[in-house]
Amino acid sequence: SDTCSEDPHKDRSGIELLRIITDRDSGSGKILNGYVSQRTIVPDDEFSIM
Repeated sequence: SDTCSEDPHKDRSGIELLRIITDRDSGSGKILNGYVSQRTIVPDDEFSIM
């Protein structure tokens, strides 16, 4: 989520979250072993995130 969802600012957290989840060379990437199927900027609201 990002407060940029209603403003044309650049998303700064999404790129880092993507790296944390998918980077197989990092500790977190090895543990999570994840992939990202979709990317979008959403409001900081639990309903929008889920």
